[in-house]
Amino acid sequence: MNSDILKLYKQLESMEQTKEVIQLQNQIKETLYQNLRTHFLEYVSIGRIIGYDELQEELKKALELLELQK
Repeated sequence: MNSDILKLYKQLESMEQTKEVIQLQNQIKETLYQNLRTHFLEYVSIGRIIGYDELQEELKKALELLELQK
């Protein structure tokens, strides 16, 4: 579902930035932030199972990937 939302957001970027388009983009951003928070809570739950040290190592790897994307 997130990939569909991301595609829609990218399409909106190429459109004329009317009030409605900007409003829709803001709604999409809020949805993505909510999804991010939900996923993070899921990761914390996973950390309870695999151990927080393992989770921390995986998150470090994810941060390294984010740095490469900048």
